[in-house]
This record gives sequence, C-alpha cells and structure tokens, in this order.
Amino acid sequence: MFLDLHNACMSHEDSIPDRVRAFTETVQGVAVIAVGGFPITTENDTLRWCGGPATADRIRGEFAKGLGTSAVLTYMNKAGHSLEKLSSICVERKHDWAFRWMTLSLVFSNVDIAVELAFARDTRFLLSWPVATANTQRPRVFVASGTLKDWVKFVANADSPDFDKHTRAAMQKAAELLQELLPRPNWEQHFLSYFSIHRSALQSLPLRDRSVLEIGAGNGELTALILEQDVAHVAAFEIDKGLCKISDSRLKLYEQDVQHPGILTPFEGWTLIANPPYSLLGFIIDQMTALRINDALLLIPERALPDFEALGFRLFAELPGNAFTPASTGRHFLVARGFDD
Repeated sequence: MFLDLHNACMSHEDSIPDRVRAFTETVQGVAVIAVGGFPITTENDTLRWCGGPATADRIRGEFAKGLGTSAVLTYMNKAGHSLEKLSSICVERKHDWAFRWMTLSLVFSNVDIAVELAFARDTRFLLSWPVATANTQRPRVFVASGTLKDWVKFVANADSPDFDKHTRAAMQKAAELLQELLPRPNWEQHFLSYFSIHRSALQSLPLRDRSVLEIGAGNGELTALILEQDVAHVAAFEIDKGLCKISDSRLKLYEQDVQHPGILTPFEGWTLIANPPYSLLGFIIDQMTALRINDALLLIPERALPDFEALGFRLFAELPGNAFTPASTGRHFLVARGFDD
C-alpha cells in the first residue's frame, strides 16, 4: 500500500529520469506516498509517517482524530468528550468536515497515459512529476494530491463509462486504498421504512406524462411510487451500485456521482422529486436555479426548512425519525414547490 517517498526520490535528486525509474521499479500501479502533505519514509527498515509507524491502522486513527479536531470548532462539547469520542459523533452524524481539508497523495506508476489525462482534466487534484522515462514519450509516473472528500467523490465513479478501462482500473485501486484507510468510507444511509406519506403526496400532484429527476434513489421505493403516477420518464441518480434494482422502460438509472460537472444539464426544466442525502441540499438548491426547475417535492431536515421556505417551498408533511431505518434523529419535512400551487 505505502511507498517510501524518501528512498525512492531523495537518492536521485540530480536526475529526474532516475527518479522516475526508481518509482517504476518500486511500485506497479497505485500506492500511498503522503498523508496530510507529509511523506511516507523509511527508518530502520520500517515505514514511518509523522514520527510513527505508517500502518493502515495508525493512519486510519489519525484521520479519525482529524474528524474530532474539526468537531471542536463546531460542537460546544459541554460533556468534555475526547477527540476520539467527537470523531465517533462525526461519523454517526455523517459530519465529514475534516475530509474537506485532510489530504492524500497517491503515486500512479506504469499506467496508461489516459489515466494521467483523466486526472489532469480534473481540477480537484494537484499533479506532479508527469515525466516520461528515457525510452518512451508516454508519462510513466505521476502523483495526484487531493482532499479526502474529493478522492471519495472521484473514485465513486470507478465504473462510469465516461472513463476508459485503464482509468477505471486505477480508480478502483485508489478506492481499495480508501476503503482501508478511512474510518468509515461507506457512510451509513438512512432509508425510509414506510412511504404512505409520500404515496399520498404523489397522488395529489399532477404528475401524469411528466419527466421526473430523482436524486438519491436508494433502494428504489420512491422511484417505484413515482412510476406509479403514469409519468413519462424518470432519471434516477444513486451513487451506490446495485441498490436500486427496478426495471422499467421509462426509468434511466445513473449509478454515479450526481455532482459530476454537467451531468444534470440534460434535465433542465424537469420535475424534481427526491429523498436526497442531506449533504447535497446546497448542491440541489444551486441546480434548481441552474436547471430552471420550479416543480419539486423534497424530504429535508428541520434545520434546512427556513432556507427552503425562503425559496417558495410549502410544508407538505412531517416525518418522525422512526420512519427511517436505522432510526434518524430530529424532525424531517416533506416540502413542495410549484405544481401550479
């Protein structure tokens, strides 16, 4: 998993081609070389990072502490919780602020040039050492650095046909490293246990022959209810593969990151109906403006209610936390806008 950046590079300071050759001989594929901007090095034949062992367990623990450190800036912490406890609270509540500033650097060696080009086009990552070896003009080694949040979002598209097979393979390898390093890379999702309120809401709306956009399809329960309303088309986005298994000629399922630039452009003016991940509500508000979406039915938490009321949404119904599996905390509201009011 880890690559000794110090031994692979510093012994070849005078020659970039030698440095590249050292990398290609050391790693065949993808490896972690720096965490938080600090390199993995070797000391007494053991891998070291920031004064301690560079093991997956230790780095996972440091990421967890980073979550706890971020929580100090947000929670009042009247109970005097430790960083580890604050970290567990962040994980439980899906408050991943630290993932937005904690960084990870990966080296890609002996990969097709298409892999480097895919990263070069993505402004979320910083690239270094895109250098060719002496016997070929194709770059053989490069390092990509980015925040944990951006890495998680990027590798979530490892199966996307938008990338060539070489890039998908490299993304999958990076995803495997993240799975081992992050405290909880697959955030637990809360699924609705019953949909009677949604069914009543959908039946009261003029949906016949409409084209509907759904963000966060989950297991597809809401998707199925939308299709019951004789709609013309449904475009459903769900980043987790294999969750939604509905088969209907009117349904197009996109198992990829809905925040991928330009991916929602074809759905301008569509009707939006969704139980979205709450972390995407800001993104959804922006997209409703960009795509000129007026008619929408959304499930939101109580904290977001003032923002949506300011956008012209009206309260449709309240859902208790035990309507979800696992049970969720707080109050949740179904809000609507448009549909000729």
